[in-house]
Amino acid sequence: MNIPLFSRYTFIALACIIAITCGYVAIAQEKTEVIVSAAASLTESFSAIAKAFESENPNVKILLNFAGAGTLLKQIESGAQVDVFASADQETMDKAVKEGHISSRTVKIFARNELVLAIPLDSSVEIKSLKELTRNEISKIAIGNPDTVPAGRYAKSALESLNLWESLQGKLVLGENVRQVADYISRQEVEAGFIFLTDSIVFSAKLKAANKVQTPNPIRYPIGIVTHADDTLAKDAASSTQKQPVQQFVDFVSGATGTAILKKFGFMEP
Repeated sequence: MNIPLFSRYTFIALACIIAITCGYVAIAQEKTEVIVSAAASLTESFSAIAKAFESENPNVKILLNFAGAGTLLKQIESGAQVDVFASADQETMDKAVKEGHISSRTVKIFARNELVLAIPLDSSVEIKSLKELTRNEISKIAIGNPDTVPAGRYAKSALESLNLWESLQGKLVLGENVRQVADYISRQEVEAGFIFLTDSIVFSAKLKAANKVQTPNPIRYPIGIVTHADDTLAKDAASSTQKQPVQQFVDFVSGATGTAILKKFGFMEP
């Protein structure tokens, strides 16, 4: 069968396109996926870190999952497929290690943060100290659920140290994570709320920090590798001198580039 010259060239061009497309698909399928569960306050910084990491490691795809640290741990406890866990507090990480979900040898502190009492941007209410939260004109105060949200746990400990926790119970509005608390403040659904300093920066167009909150314990962010992923790393280490993607990402977060990105979003060095 004779194929017209134009049709023959068209056929060849289509064949080349198909071959190239299949090649791209094959390359994409070869990418290693690393699943990272991180505290909600790390949303912007870890999204930027993941992008930078993928730029340097085009064969790796970082899949991010953000929520309150306690919620993330519950997901891991329930068998969720996760490789790396980054918490906004040491307590949640210690629990994860104790339960055998995180390999203790992989845990490292990669950042610090501060807690602030924030109010809506155009609020006329002045709050110079936490004791003023008992005033009648302040009827609703947003706080992350202390059972699952590190920011809420830090806030509770600060209020307890001032003997204010019990007296404020009727005013508290619980959030599932620190970002939900920031939303409550931004939408003026509450007069004030407890969030991290970094969250006040992200939401600076809608809220402002009234004052910094002194917490009994410093706010440190630990990161660690989930045990199933660490077991895989240990097996691979026996046959390879190269670091595996999961360990590479953890090192990247605490390395020069990761630290610089974290600083950009208001986090402090450990």
